[in-house]
Amino acid sequence: MIMKPSAIFTSLLLVVAASSLSAFANEVTVDGTTYAIDRVLMCEPYEEYGSRQELELQGLHRGDSSRAQVDIAITVMGTLVIQEVSWSGPEGLFNHQGMPDEALFEVADDRVRGALELEDAYGRSASVRISFDLGLPEEHFACR
Repeated sequence: MIMKPSAIFTSLLLVVAASSLSAFANEVTVDGTTYAIDRVLMCEPYEEYGSRQELELQGLHRGDSSRAQVDIAITVMGTLVIQEVSWSGPEGLFNHQGMPDEALFEVADDRVRGALELEDAYGRSASVRISFDLGLPEEHFACR
């Protein structure tokens, strides 16, 4: 059986699209619960009071019964690089600001990946374990 070129092309596109979706899914896992991140926004870099925001990502999850957001940032102050991760979801509000030059996550191959423990933002003794793998969008948004 000889397939028409358009049928071959369509089949190939479907295979590539399906494998791309599974290979590059945007996900955040918090204490064993995995959230599909529906939208990733990259804010425009900005400078303020001697610090420069090099990277600011907002990953948004909108489920049937839950909403959540992960924020990932790199701030440069002089020669110091500070990474920060925060999570707001059904578990509560949690964050962690790394010490200068402490790597909380890595940015490589147009993705940001990391795994760490976040502390309760309200100072209680609670914490959550978070891991994430998000694609870096090409387009920047004016978040400020």
